Amino acid sequence: MATAPSNSTATFTKIRNKPKPAVQTLGPVRFQGLVDYLRQQISSEVLLPGDRLPSFVELQAQFGTSPGTVNRAMISLEHDGLVVRERRRGVFVADRNARIKQHAIGLAGFDTKTMHSSYWVQLIEGIQSVVHREDMELLLLRPNSTRGIERIDGVLWHGANDREMPGIARLITTVCLMDEVKGFSSVVADDFDGARRATEHLLKLGHRKVACLNYLRAPVNQHRLAGYRSALKAAGIAPQACWIQDMELPGGATLRAAGHLRMQQWLGGNWQKTGCTALLCQNDTVATGVIQALHEAGLRVPRDVSVVGYDGTEEGEQSTPRLTSVHIPLREIGMRAAELLFRQIHQERIEAGVLTLPATLQVRDSTAPPPQIEI
Repeated sequence: MATAPSNSTATFTKIRNKPKPAVQTLGPVRFQGLVDYLRQQISSEVLLPGDRLPSFVELQAQFGTSPGTVNRAMISLEHDGLVVRERRRGVFVADRNARIKQHAIGLAGFDTKTMHSSYWVQLIEGIQSVVHREDMELLLLRPNSTRGIERIDGVLWHGANDREMPGIARLITTVCLMDEVKGFSSVVADDFDGARRATEHLLKLGHRKVACLNYLRAPVNQHRLAGYRSALKAAGIAPQACWIQDMELPGGATLRAAGHLRMQQWLGGNWQKTGCTALLCQNDTVATGVIQALHEAGLRVPRDVSVVGYDGTEEGEQSTPRLTSVHIPLREIGMRAAELLFRQIHQERIEAGVLTLPATLQVRDSTAPPPQIEI
């Protein structure tokens, strides 16, 4: 992070002893009026290098303006090299001879192998719409690296949990995406309800033995597993242990390849003994790999096995057959998380909590009544 500009001891003594002008209430002003006023205060040396500007709340009260207008004014002054922001301290008049930091927002927890997937494209589009509106940058922070951290004002952390959040997240403004993390604001999808809806859909079609293939160690997938179990329980069905299979996330392989391999292993093991006629998958990409493995084994989707994906991405829309999937509002999650992060950066007092957005079921061509069952 940038620090307040360095000055000589004599200069700072002068600043400390300099009498502050009385606060004027000038009445409501627009963005440009606020910028011009602060610019004049700096150019006339009413405010000197190293002086702290009034807080956002103080400026709002003094000028009768909104938090957004104050923030835009600060961005404009910062862009012109007149002020610098120091985290948790405020905004200071810049030393024009000092190098000014270019502010940015960090995104952590992404998977470099899947960054071009529809999932990440939608999520980042939502984040970028807010970051661009704030006239800032989005930096991708690599795992276990602090490179670039000095440039950022806050972090959006994807898929973390209480045990995995690094110490640095406790020292910087952070909002979590997709998973709830104790002590942090989080924006998530209603994964319990999404999986419950998907399972209920299969039950209504007549399926009574429904399998689940997921990366069970992820907290978000525990919510989905609970929704799956809840729907079965409501139908009077107790899932057998063999119906639920864990899968490894890929090392050098893609998610599609991981789904294909795991389904091949299951088909070569006890799949037939399970008697399952339907399968819930971790996400749409895994589901496309599963469908490929089923076809290679001579099983038709959905005539022999119904398959449901998750996330509602383009991969499912373009698969053959078109994939029934639980749609997650990825763009909105990214947008709402970024907005929440900026509100905290702008010193709004927001208690840590969870914003949950609804998940909806998209019924397409990969689900049908089970063999020999007519609805």
